[in-house]
Amino acid sequence: MGKRKRLIVIAFLFVVMMSLTACERPWHVHRFMVHSAYDEWLTYIGAFSHKSLSVDGYNEDDGLISIAFDYRNGLKGYKELCDVVNTHNKFVDENPDYFPKDTVIIFTNYVGERITVCFSNNGSRFGDKVDYIEDLNRPYTAKIEYMCVDLMDNYYEQSRSDDIEIDVPVVILEVYSEKYTPSGVSFEFLTEFKKSEQVILKFRKTDYDREKVCKEIKTYLPEVEIYEVVNYDDVRHLEKLQ
Repeated sequence: MGKRKRLIVIAFLFVVMMSLTACERPWHVHRFMVHSAYDEWLTYIGAFSHKSLSVDGYNEDDGLISIAFDYRNGLKGYKELCDVVNTHNKFVDENPDYFPKDTVIIFTNYVGERITVCFSNNGSRFGDKVDYIEDLNRPYTAKIEYMCVDLMDNYYEQSRSDDIEIDVPVVILEVYSEKYTPSGVSFEFLTEFKKSEQVILKFRKTDYDREKVCKEIKTYLPEVEIYEVVNYDDVRHLEKLQ
């Protein structure tokens, strides 16, 4: 091959590589890179099959299955993440003995290094046991039963959409600032949890108006129970507010 032809081929390959990089971040995990004992489940929930949802990390080890997602295109991508959650729960309903007992399953979404939302079957972000969750006395299930969202992050998880319905019974609302208390429309997204049974408030601020917050939450979920995470002798518990 002559020098001119080689330069043309190199230039062509460079353009192809740049176009691929522009279309998708190079650190996304692809299906062929994952060796799983749960291939049937991964295919069923469509973890790698959505246009606005990518997998950034996959871990399957010692009773833990964790998938780090990255959704794009705003509410469209967030809806695809919620669809994965709902499809997973449908799969567990249809295959109740598929996962070994006590398997922990976690779906997270990252923006940079920050988790904006976490769905799990044990209330955890990273697989560890959460002390106060035991106070709910919910039996073990492989279904996703908990959504944990940071209300300080103004991402699409907090944007109400009539097209989104999330099959999760427990919502954990977190605020890591001592100067901020969510109110009003901050809770509007809770209408997406039509099967919600319990809401847990995990606020760093301790002197907020609990009655006002509960009233605003019940505007959107009138039948839900509301709990607050409290700390007694360095052990966290749940205290029922309403």
